Amino acid sequence: AFCYSADDPVIARRRESVHWVALVDEVLERGKLRLRCQPIVPVQPDSGRLPHYEVLLGVEDAKGRSLPIGEFIAAAESYKRMRSVDRWVTRTTVEWVAAHRDKMQELHGFAVNLSGQTAGDPGFVDFVRDLFRVNEIDPKWISFEVTETAAIADLSHTAGIIRDIKALGCAVALDDFGSGLASYSYLKELPVDWLKIDGVFVRNIANDPNDFAVVRSINEIAHFMGKQTIAEYVVDEQVLNKIRSLGVDFAQGFGIAKPCPMDDLLKSGDAAAESSAES
Repeated sequence: AFCYSADDPVIARRRESVHWVALVDEVLERGKLRLRCQPIVPVQPDSGRLPHYEVLLGVEDAKGRSLPIGEFIAAAESYKRMRSVDRWVTRTTVEWVAAHRDKMQELHGFAVNLSGQTAGDPGFVDFVRDLFRVNEIDPKWISFEVTETAAIADLSHTAGIIRDIKALGCAVALDDFGSGLASYSYLKELPVDWLKIDGVFVRNIANDPNDFAVVRSINEIAHFMGKQTIAEYVVDEQVLNKIRSLGVDFAQGFGIAKPCPMDDLLKSGDAAAESSAES
């Protein structure tokens, strides 16, 4: 027999799950998602490389209060809603770019994160192609990021999606690189343009010689394979100097600039250029 108890942890988790799936649906239906962005800038300002921005997601409830984004995404993934979330972010970003195309000579581009569910979605590339056609934007203004974990879950399928996205004229980054157990063995199968070095190896690079060696290894193999590198979690000047000494191509993190609402870029002009890694 099973005795019901309101304090039972299984019941509590089930109740919380029902709450979150309802909240995810409500957020999607009522447009309570908000876009922010964070600049990714060249480590060497005179390199001729162009900065761009990673698009980040914010979520509000019906009362306008910010919700914990990690819990929201975990719930959306658990209940198979991430395809809808990714399509909303992609569509909203493309429409924002189309509305402010006169600013793109300064802003250069935006990178949209794709979940594992979208990386396995056979209709996503057609969805993006239609967005580009309807909004008449240059595909080079939009790039995509796929996490290493999502990529290796179905390597051949993800490689196909990446090739199709690149055929549209978009660049692709492999996010959180280095977190997998066999990163180098499958890298040659994924035709990405950028490797984003997992921040767990970057943020303490100034103090940990092991992290320094890992970042150096990733940077060297990436360059050997013709890919550019982005260091995440560049938290301060010390970290920036270390990745600069290694020849990493781009930097992202609070030591460069904090995330801001996309519309703030219209007020501040080329924030990425202003936040370049010269300092």
